[in-house]
Amino acid sequence: LAKPDPAIFKYLIETHNLNPKECIFIDDNLENVTSAQACGLNTIYFKDMSHGELRKILIKHGFLQVSGNSSAKAKRYATV
Repeated sequence: LAKPDPAIFKYLIETHNLNPKECIFIDDNLENVTSAQACGLNTIYFKDMSHGELRKILIKHGFLQVSGNSSAKAKRYATV
């Protein structure tokens, strides 16, 4: 299994009992991002974006907590 085959995303979702709406996939390859989106994952196309911009997006959507911010949502992570 390998990106961009949707089977890899489905495998991760099923194997780790993940809710795709609580996951985020970040990649600099648009084909991979499109495939992950088709499987219901939140995605970020990380191309021509600074790390600061990515950080702001992750905080906004609750995937990254700001120190001292107890209202940020906790998420489960699977890394491949």
